[in-house]
Amino acid sequence: MQQDVPGIFYSTKRPGDPWQVTVIDPIAGWEAGYQVAKGKADLGAIYSRHTLVGRLREAYPVGARDVEIMVDTTDPEALWAATHYLLEHDPDCRRIVLATPAGDIPAIDFGERAGYRYVVDVEITEGSEDVELSLLVAEPEWVLKEPRAIETRAGH
Repeated sequence: MQQDVPGIFYSTKRPGDPWQVTVIDPIAGWEAGYQVAKGKADLGAIYSRHTLVGRLREAYPVGARDVEIMVDTTDPEALWAATHYLLEHDPDCRRIVLATPAGDIPAIDFGERAGYRYVVDVEITEGSEDVELSLLVAEPEWVLKEPRAIETRAGH
C-alpha cells in the first residue's frame, strides 16, 4: 500500500525547499524542540529526548542514541519533515520512537502516514499507574540494511 506522504525509509525522498524545521525551546521533560513550517504555514512542533532518560528506557532494548518524540501537530507531513531533520542532524541515531496509547488506531495511522512503522505494544509504569503503549519507529536506511539475524552479524 502506498503511503500518503513519502516515508522516511526511502532515502531519495527528502523534504524540499518549502519545509523549514527550526530549533525551539523544549517543553518540560523534553530535551529539544522543533517547530515545523511549510512555506508560511506553521504546522506545529515536535519534542524529543534520548530514550535512555525518558519513560521508555526499560520498555525495550534501548540504544544509546535512540530518541523518543512527542508530537504537537495534526499534520503527518510535519512529523515526516522533523524526522528527516533529526536523522540528518544526528547520523548516529538508530531509532526514533513514537509512543501512542496502545491500540489507538488513529494515532498509529498518523505515525504510519509519517513513515513510521508499528513495532510492538509495551506496558510501562508512569508514577503509580501502568500504561500500555504502542511503539512506532523510524530508522535510518543504514539501520534497515543491517542483518537482523544474530548469526549474520559481525563477530558471530
